[in-house]
Formats: sequence, C-alpha cells, structure tokens
Amino acid sequence: MTKREDLHVVKTSTPVDEALEMLVQNRISGFPVIDDDWELVGVVSDYDLLALDSMAGIPS
Repeated sequence: MTKREDLHVVKTSTPVDEALEMLVQNRISGFPVIDDDWELVGVVSDYDLLALDSMAGIPS
C-alpha cells in the first residue's frame, strides 16, 4: 500500500501556481484534493488549474 508521504495530493489551500508546478514536476495530470483530516473533498485536473490560472489575470 502507498504511504501518505508518497502520495501526490493538494489541499484546498494550495495555491494554483504551486499545484501546476507539482503537476509538471511529477508528470501527472491531476490531484485528489484533501482537507486537513486527509478526507477527500474533490479532484482537480491540469485543465482545471490552467483555466483558473488564466482567469487570475482577468479583472472582474
């Protein structure tokens, strides 16, 4: 079984830029999103992160 420290996950508080960098470094296309208790709260893909990153520079 995989150990926690070997899993590639992000928290809801992980910045988009950091998550994108982790995707590139680990050559993966998405992450499970966890809370502070290591409970699964969602899944985020490279497409989701790229869309959020591109929207960050657009004034509302």
